[in-house]
Amino acid sequence: MDHVELGTVVAERVLHSAALQNEVRVRIGCPQKTAADDFITPYQIIGVGDQKIRFAAGLDAVQSLQLAFVMIGADIHSRLSDYGLRWADGEGPGFPVP
Repeated sequence: MDHVELGTVVAERVLHSAALQNEVRVRIGCPQKTAADDFITPYQIIGVGDQKIRFAAGLDAVQSLQLAFVMIGADIHSRLSDYGLRWADGEGPGFPVP
């Protein structure tokens, strides 16, 4: 897929970092059916990094949503690990870590 729109945001999480002065927001779009009859769930991490809209694909909307959480965790762990992003008072960002 060349271009993916975030669409309607169905969930958002605010993360914090001692290394940043601004909030980091993880925005998750509504699962979208593709022309191939599978689904994608777009997501965007704003406030740090390239802020590109990415997506997870699955056989149905539930699987694409589940995989989006895993991919967000992987993105934070690999691309954004230097920032030590934290959710609420927890030790991590609150997404699955690979």
